[in-house]
Amino acid sequence: MKKFLIASGVAAIAMTAVAFAQSYQFNTNLTIGSTGADVSALQTAVMAAGYDIPSISSGAAAKGYFGSQTQAAVKLYQAAHGIPNTGFVGPLTRAALNSGSTMTSTTGGTTTAVNCPAGYTCTAAAAPVVTCPAGYTCTATTGTGTVTGTGSAGITTPGVAGTLDIANGSIVGNGTSVNDGQEVDLGSISLQSGASDMAVTSVSIDFNVRPWLYMSALSFRDQSGNTLATVNNLSASNFSEITVGSDYRITIPVSEIIPKATKVYAVMHGVFASSNRSPQSIAITRVQVRATDGTGVTLTSDTGVLASTVMYVAYNGQQGSSLIVTTDTSAPKTGNIIQTNTGNTQTKDVLLGVWDLKSQNINSTLQGLTVNLSMNGIGSVGSTFAYLTLKSGSTSLNTGTPATASASTSDVTFSNFNLALPANQYVPVSVYGTVNGNVNGITASTSLVATAANITGIDSSSNNLTVSSSGTIPGSGNQTFSLSGNSLTGLTWNLQSTAPGGNYNRYPSQTLFTGSFTVTAGNNPIYVSTTGSTALTLATTSSVTSSMTDGISAFSPADGTESWDSSGSYYQVLAGTSRTFNFTGSLALSAASTTQVLASVGVTSVNLSSTAAGVSSSPTNLAVTTQLQGLNSDFAKGSVYLNGSN
Repeated sequence: MKKFLIASGVAAIAMTAVAFAQSYQFNTNLTIGSTGADVSALQTAVMAAGYDIPSISSGAAAKGYFGSQTQAAVKLYQAAHGIPNTGFVGPLTRAALNSGSTMTSTTGGTTTAVNCPAGYTCTAAAAPVVTCPAGYTCTATTGTGTVTGTGSAGITTPGVAGTLDIANGSIVGNGTSVNDGQEVDLGSISLQSGASDMAVTSVSIDFNVRPWLYMSALSFRDQSGNTLATVNNLSASNFSEITVGSDYRITIPVSEIIPKATKVYAVMHGVFASSNRSPQSIAITRVQVRATDGTGVTLTSDTGVLASTVMYVAYNGQQGSSLIVTTDTSAPKTGNIIQTNTGNTQTKDVLLGVWDLKSQNINSTLQGLTVNLSMNGIGSVGSTFAYLTLKSGSTSLNTGTPATASASTSDVTFSNFNLALPANQYVPVSVYGTVNGNVNGITASTSLVATAANITGIDSSSNNLTVSSSGTIPGSGNQTFSLSGNSLTGLTWNLQSTAPGGNYNRYPSQTLFTGSFTVTAGNNPIYVSTTGSTALTLATTSSVTSSMTDGISAFSPADGTESWDSSGSYYQVLAGTSRTFNFTGSLALSAASTTQVLASVGVTSVNLSSTAAGVSSSPTNLAVTTQLQGLNSDFAKGSVYLNGSN
């Protein structure tokens, strides 16, 4: 039961004068900077409601300009009326201003503002005259008016008549293709309320076919996707046959309030069962919405008969899954170094490859996967790996069986598992390997040939998976298994060009080169000589070999000499850390030549040692060509013309 106390403050004031402000309809949004009659009326209204605008009440400014003081008064008005107090006069604030007249009472030169509720007539009498809304029982007591009644739950506009206009919505596309096992939006409507809140009580939807033969559930949702009402387990008992063979109606109870002067959108959403019926255009041919206004009157809003091409979906029955396979962004990259263990200690859960699988159209189940594992270096699949595992996230699906365990390249098949592939969602699958002990200097990579033979399973219609991707899809780049765990990355190289200088240049003629690289240490530290010619190995070629000289003129770490370095002897890369080194060198023509000489130079190796003592000579503890794969190709030699002389 709702109870309203009307103008209780009126009886407590001995009124010598009563004036009613002329009703003014605000139809325009207002904010700082607005001017004109609407602003003047706004200022009159908020000041009459008791919220002062000092510059106007003092006479320092005239009405008609919306400034910061007007904004402050509007904020107070909004807070008192339960409106977000932003100071912006929008639909909610305008509705409050338009809801009723304002009564002013004067006693002894003091003016007091009293808000008179919409739908009521206020007087200076001891017992105000109250216009009682339809559906309410009103009683009068001395000095007050009391309103009691039930009204519509959630309605904030009791006694106000309303309207509800309905139209075809625009937020859902038309002609959506749908198959068994999918769910889609069927269509949308827009609902526009008038002067009163509207309490929606039901929605009726007409279809051109028997919906229960195709769909298992039907729901009514708001524009944010929230379900307002739903009917599950659809059957003939849910529908009325309006016209035999062509018009079937379902009525869904709804409980939702549409605020006054508000437009909302609603969506009809269907879940399609596995009915395996013939292709069919399923159209909504009419939508009716019933709602109650503030006076208790129930209205029916109707779209009228809609053409079958206005709001429909194209049902295609069962359709096999179209599987897409791609490389996941988390797949291991080329050059990744994996620290392995010595002796018989295995290295577990080494990530070897990651792929993303997406089942288009309908849900599917992956039941088998065959990938290729390829290695370079000494060893075979069987001698390198103790076993291989296929995972989805942290869930192990099954171990794999190599086709040729004794070979360095072999297919590996994973089977006897069930992995759900929800429709139109990417699901990552990963291959992990447990590496045997003492594996060193071997690189491995994975790939997947996207064929029906290598990817097996069924869709939700019990059809075999159809693979739409083609070709070989990498799961990883080359990864190196290393006992030391050392890696060399970030290789850069620059060789300066020299321009021809004419016929009278004198030798020596030279060019400079610069470069850098980053060394990462595994479980043990790495030592690098501070002497560039010892730390780096150069290779030089030219058309006049005997007259060429090369050398490293500067070599140092980018972070400078650290406390753990031995100045003049070695730089140290601590276990589990990285350091970047820079170098500068030159290539010179040391003998006269009557022609320009084509020469090239490159760093072919970085010489590392596992002990400090090993840096004084060419280290033998770590074989660079084995531990640091691809060095020569990354440090490509540069070519340059050096000038000759006469």
